[in-house]
Amino acid sequence: MKLPGVGKKTAERLMIEMRDVLREWHPDLALARGAAPAPDIAEVSQSRLVQDAESALIALGYKPQEAARAVSAALDEDVRESEELIRRALKGFASAR
Repeated sequence: MKLPGVGKKTAERLMIEMRDVLREWHPDLALARGAAPAPDIAEVSQSRLVQDAESALIALGYKPQEAARAVSAALDEDVRESEELIRRALKGFASAR
């Protein structure tokens, strides 16, 4: 809240939206407050890739259900970046049409 333009509501919203990232950075803080143990880094990374890819496809105009289906179909263990996952999902849309 000490930053210009960031009030109480914005600060609270940022904390809620960033809590998973904060757990990645400081898993010991989450445990100190009685929270569940932090998930495996690989699981978090893959989850973040999926969320980023789905959000990008939705921003491009695809329906959330279509985006989720395309991303899950394109998801593979060798995908390390959301850009690659998005490309594969878009190729899946192109081949389906």
